[in-house]
Order: sequence, then structure tokens, then C-alpha cells
Amino acid sequence: LSSVYNDLGIYYADKNQYKKALSYLDSSLYISKKNKITYDEANALISLARLYNTEKNYKKAWLYVAPAHQYAVKLGNLSLRINSALELNRAFAGLGQIANAYSSINEYVYLKDGVKNNESIKKLTAYNYSLNLNFQRHILELQRHDRSLLITQSARFRRFMNRFFLFSIIILIIVTTILYFKRVK
Repeated sequence: LSSVYNDLGIYYADKNQYKKALSYLDSSLYISKKNKITYDEANALISLARLYNTEKNYKKAWLYVAPAHQYAVKLGNLSLRINSALELNRAFAGLGQIANAYSSINEYVYLKDGVKNNESIKKLTAYNYSLNLNFQRHILELQRHDRSLLITQSARFRRFMNRFFLFSIIILIIVTTILYFKRVK
């Protein structure tokens, strides 16, 4: 519910309906605090900071984004850290704190580049995994083929042994019969 209210708040903020947006974002923050959902709380704080930055109320924006950034760092969530760094930059720039704004925009760029590099690594890993999977499928197919050949050869050998055994028994019966009749005469 907290996430839904946060999304609705962002939607209304984008539509410049700030009162509705603030109502939904406050509800999102309340629910996330009440249920001790730190991720949602940080997300709601960032959204509130975004709303206040849009309204050019940089002091209030900073009051919300500062704890959100601390939560984001504590959680180690890149998405939260990126969004909070951007809103920190906007708040610091609006307050005229150029050094802090510069620091936060550097953090934003560093994290954003890290995500892009991470996505490249994920794509490369997925490609390597796909190649490895295809190679393993090929090996399994070869093993299945070898197994079917082995089963076919084994069946032929069993038939040969059965025929040989049957033929040996027939020869043994014939030889025994001949010897029996020769002794009887």
C-alpha cells in the first residue's frame, strides 16, 4: 500500500497537483514508518523531497532527502542512492550550497555510471551464460546419441547371445540324441 501511495503521489506531482501528491506521499511515509519498511520509507522521503524541490521549497526538500540518503546508504540500494543523490543535489543547489551540490552530483554521476557498467556486465554474463547453456545442450545431445548407440549395440549383443545359446542347446540336444541312439543300438 505504501508503494502504491508513493506512485500515486509521484503521478499527481507530475500533473502539478501538489496537494493530492502531498497527501498520497504523506500516507505512504506514514504506512512505511508504521510497518517499519525502511525501503518504502526512504522511497517516500525521496519522493517528498522531489515534490518540495519542484515547488522550490529547498529547505523542506533537504529535511526529507537527508534521512532518505542515509537510509539508502544503510540499505546499500543503488536505485535509492541514485535518486537521493539527485534530490540532494537539487536541494543543495537551491539553497546555494555549491560545494555540497557538487559533491552530491558527483555521487549521482558515479553511481549512475556504476549502474551502466553493471548493466554491461549483466549483458555480458547473460551472453556467456547463453553460450555455456548451448554448449551444455550440445554435449547432452551427444551423450544421448552415444547412449542410444550403446543401447542398440547392447540389444544386438543380447540377441546374438540368445541365438548362440539356443543354437548351442539345439546342437547339444542333437549330439546327445545321436550318442544315445548309437549306444542303444
